[in-house]
Amino acid sequence: MAQSPYWKLAAEEIYPNERAFTRRLGEGSCHVYLGIDITGPVVHLGHAVVLRILKSLQEEGHRVTLLLGSFTTLIGDPSGRDSSRPVLSEAEIAQNVRTYKEQVFRILDPKRTSFRDNSEWFTDPRAMGSLRNFLTLGHHFTAAQLWERDMFQTRQAKGQPVTLTEFIYPVLQGYDFVALDADVQVGGTDQTFNMLAGRELGKKMGTSEKFVITTRLLTGTDGRKMSKSYHNFVGVLDEPNDMYGKLMSIRDEQLPEYFELAAGIDASSRASQALIAEDPRGAKAKMAYEVVTFYHGTTRAEQAQAAFTAQFREGHVPTDLPERTPSVSQAAKVAFFLVDLGLASSKSEAMRLIEQGGVTVDEARIEDPQAVMTPHHGMIIKVGKRRYAKVKLV
Repeated sequence: MAQSPYWKLAAEEIYPNERAFTRRLGEGSCHVYLGIDITGPVVHLGHAVVLRILKSLQEEGHRVTLLLGSFTTLIGDPSGRDSSRPVLSEAEIAQNVRTYKEQVFRILDPKRTSFRDNSEWFTDPRAMGSLRNFLTLGHHFTAAQLWERDMFQTRQAKGQPVTLTEFIYPVLQGYDFVALDADVQVGGTDQTFNMLAGRELGKKMGTSEKFVITTRLLTGTDGRKMSKSYHNFVGVLDEPNDMYGKLMSIRDEQLPEYFELAAGIDASSRASQALIAEDPRGAKAKMAYEVVTFYHGTTRAEQAQAAFTAQFREGHVPTDLPERTPSVSQAAKVAFFLVDLGLASSKSEAMRLIEQGGVTVDEARIEDPQAVMTPHHGMIIKVGKRRYAKVKLV
């Protein structure tokens, strides 16, 4: 049986429906876009799901545009938030854009990818960059429609404010869909409300049928939401050995989603189901190898697999440990250094890791959460089975 295209594996919902979308794909080239508010510099495998959908459609001959939301980033998307997002400066946004492009081209073909910026129309007085023009969009929405968002209801119940700019955010994102004259918008399930607002606005403004694809969400390596703050993410720029090791640390129950969303392998096939059920470790190795191959190539994937086997089956310490410089060089609690060096997200997590016996310093296990140490150059700190830091003093 032929492998399903990635967009089918990764799609959560397709609006209005998959049959209509498939029919449209067969009629000729579609213009597909992803809107991005550049709020952070790191692209991880969770973000990559939507990018790989774009790549899948790109390979089928459809046009892809990445819409940089420089204007809307100044507002801050309220999606999935129980409080207002911090607003970035224009300089911060510009820096994030530069780093973002480097990362997305690990996935997309730069020769077949266009970039646009919604500042083009939201700062142009001849388009929507004047109050008079923008107000014309208001006739297509009601306050009740915008207030339906669950997050707004939740924040009101908690007595937390909802700003006017957050309230009108779906109107802005909806107009992006129309201004680009795109056929398809792709985004995470947290963007469903905003994307459907654009689809509805397109209908009211007389444009052609528009389609929306919401993507499934890839959880972090510990089963929680993939997030930098949880230290459970796999970055697309991670070194091969680090990427492979992180992927091997996922829970067995996460294998089906990692097969499909991270590796692009149909987990419902008989072969995949048998491997996952009968040999979870072998399934992880297959998945990790495929993911590293996708981002780094076959040779680097083979090297990463061999290094992992040597480290965990034969007890070798990795030779390419990340070097990190602590903020202090004097004696302090081990828990402090775990947080300071990025090996734990908080002091409470650091102390819990120590109590569980998961922390060693220069191969000596630390069992007292109040233990104190003085860092020295070359000191090796290990957390769990595969998180390391090598101290570098300057």
